[in-house]
Amino acid sequence: MSVILDDLNARGLGPVRVSGTHGGEYHSPCPECGGRDRFHVWPDQGEAGTWWCRSCDKGGDAIQYLVEFCGRTFKEAAAATGRDLDNLPLSPSTPRPRQKPPFVPTRYLPPAEKWQEKAGAFVDWAHGRLLEDPQQLEYLAGRGIPEAAVVRYHLGYNPGENGKPALFRARSAWGLPGEQKDGRPRPLWIPRGIVIPLFVGGAVQRIRIRREKADLTPEFNLPYFMLPGSSAATLVTGDDARAIVVVEAELDAVACASAAGDICSAAAVGSSSTKPDEAAAAMMDKSLCILNALDFDDAGRKACAWWKEMFPRVKRWPVPEGKDPGEAFAKGVNLRAWILAGLPPVFRMAGLAVPDGDSGEEGDRVEVVKEDVPENVLQVAEWFRLYPLRIVKDGRGIRLQEDRAWAAANPELSRRINLAVFLDPVVFDYVMNHPARVVDGSNFLNGHCEVTQ
Repeated sequence: MSVILDDLNARGLGPVRVSGTHGGEYHSPCPECGGRDRFHVWPDQGEAGTWWCRSCDKGGDAIQYLVEFCGRTFKEAAAATGRDLDNLPLSPSTPRPRQKPPFVPTRYLPPAEKWQEKAGAFVDWAHGRLLEDPQQLEYLAGRGIPEAAVVRYHLGYNPGENGKPALFRARSAWGLPGEQKDGRPRPLWIPRGIVIPLFVGGAVQRIRIRREKADLTPEFNLPYFMLPGSSAATLVTGDDARAIVVVEAELDAVACASAAGDICSAAAVGSSSTKPDEAAAAMMDKSLCILNALDFDDAGRKACAWWKEMFPRVKRWPVPEGKDPGEAFAKGVNLRAWILAGLPPVFRMAGLAVPDGDSGEEGDRVEVVKEDVPENVLQVAEWFRLYPLRIVKDGRGIRLQEDRAWAAANPELSRRINLAVFLDPVVFDYVMNHPARVVDGSNFLNGHCEVTQ
């Protein structure tokens, strides 16, 4: 055990081993800023281990740890780590001030062709399993991802096999280099959970799996697992650079795209400390507005300073309730209204009007108030859900479009729906104030909200 891990255990912070890479990696709360797993330790790196906090953005070797957190002098810290004092200065040299290097986004290469083939087949298989699993579909719907979005983004579910919460495959079959464990070939571990693919040019470039909570252990409690061989490219839904919502988790990006994909794109960077890749950064450079919706916590707030420095049009825009868009939706927040409230006036002038109140300052969370929907609006919404109907709002006014064959076969019901839309003042006002230009069964009730400060 390293002196760093010893001290973390003595403080009761309980470092947990999460990976075997680089000789082993451990996560724990930071001795300075807290958190849950933001403090990273590599006990086998260097002479006595290295560390880094992704929130404080501090790091160093074991000597620096003892100086930073334990109040040791440099000489005392060196002796505690077993370093040869004869070859060390009595105090660390003061580094010369240097200019911060410019941000150069990374360009990620695609995975090997063999990996892409296997990944594509696995994603297709997992997608079929998800569509047959009402429980998982219900979970996703509760996080703002309806079945239509599941299909569009080809989400999947891996149930495991043979009673085990994982699949095990030969690494060589996926084109991955072999690994040994206890003298035996180590298989590719594919854990149970929701499968989130990243497609580029129609090919799978990454597979990330949101693991089941029941499968998390103290030894390995990371909820998201990226399959070995995957690209670390930024997931971006849509190609509209006019407005982009930046979130951490990919499922949150899908939820935002499902709610407002017709007016903006969504980018998932993975964590508050992760930066966009070359393609995403180029897109953000052209954007009229970037809503920074990183998690509503200290890490997300601190990370926003970097985003504002790199992209001048960034506005900090945390969700009004919960930590992220998925939690906000589960608490009843209308994600579309929240996104629209953060966009510049030009988007509202284009027929996407919502009430004002968008200072966007950190700490001012927009409150989306949920109210009871009038019964007559609920009735019309149910008709739109069941039948081939939609309302189009454009320069020529408001038009109700019906499938001709359906209308001919259901003349009385068609008449009732027309009367309700155009002659019921409550329904008509509701439709006219709906933020979407095309209103159908998938988004009819998304218009029912007020936005207040």
